[in-house]
Amino acid sequence: MSRETDASDEASGIGVGYALFQLSKALFAQDRDPDPEARARAGERIQRWQRVIEHAIHGTANYGSRTPFANIPAWATPEVVTGGFATGRLLAGGELTSHERELAASIPGIRVGTERQDLNAWHLTDEGIAALQQRLARGDLHIDVPEEAALPTVAWLLGQQRVEEARALIETIAPFFDRLRFFPLPARGLPVSATVAHLSGAGEIRQLLADRPAQSRLAVQKHVIDVRLPLYDAAISLFLETYAQDWPCQRYGDGWRERAAECCAQFRSAQHDDCRVTDHGHDRATELFALLATCVRDPRALTGRHVGRIRQIVGDFVRKHGHPGSDA
Repeated sequence: MSRETDASDEASGIGVGYALFQLSKALFAQDRDPDPEARARAGERIQRWQRVIEHAIHGTANYGSRTPFANIPAWATPEVVTGGFATGRLLAGGELTSHERELAASIPGIRVGTERQDLNAWHLTDEGIAALQQRLARGDLHIDVPEEAALPTVAWLLGQQRVEEARALIETIAPFFDRLRFFPLPARGLPVSATVAHLSGAGEIRQLLADRPAQSRLAVQKHVIDVRLPLYDAAISLFLETYAQDWPCQRYGDGWRERAAECCAQFRSAQHDDCRVTDHGHDRATELFALLATCVRDPRALTGRHVGRIRQIVGDFVRKHGHPGSDA
């Protein structure tokens, strides 16, 4: 067996295992959830995962490819479940929608059993093109999937006398007239989506943003970046000055104690100015400054454990960030 076959079998096995896990979750939810709507949604998930498993077992889907199913072009929008698995169903296909049934009943000559193909073809008649162009002018279009914009695009191209481009688009989609819906719902009477964009002037937007209350979480982040991190860097630098033979607190230069005391005072002031920074007793900055304050008062009060802890904190910092003030 080739390495390529091994890799394919391995990927297929992983896909089946994941799909079976998701299927079992959906089955459990359908069995245990008391909410009828939740059970119905679980039933839909069960059907989707069953399709995925069937394709994976029979090798009819090339998962990982941009075109996982043969004879389905890359532009067709697939139904995809968690993990990126296409079920084989196309979002513009499937059962006729209520709008398609109503439209088919209102147009003479639409045959039973070939409604979708006939409706797609009707939109290319003079009457159908005129209807689409009128809807385009009114903005009376509700497009859920890209395929539903195809025939309105043909109508627009024809209105712009771009006949060759319209013909090329028709030749691309016509082989799928029996499977996919290439026309949209009317927008009238449909609820407004929450994703509709609104246009506002810059001044209005500026005022809206100014009126929004400040977010305490962002204020804490700003305080940490502007105040606490520079002070932490300064404390690391001070301890690095005391190193001898790879150990801190071994020597103190002229003015070191005064500079360390000033740094500790700034840290205490920063703690007092913004009490929203939590876990003061547990974060490394607070611990390091407590050790620095002890060192300022009396270096002899530091135990071997204290010095070892300083060495660990400073060493971790330097390994991750480099020496404060250095290019690293």
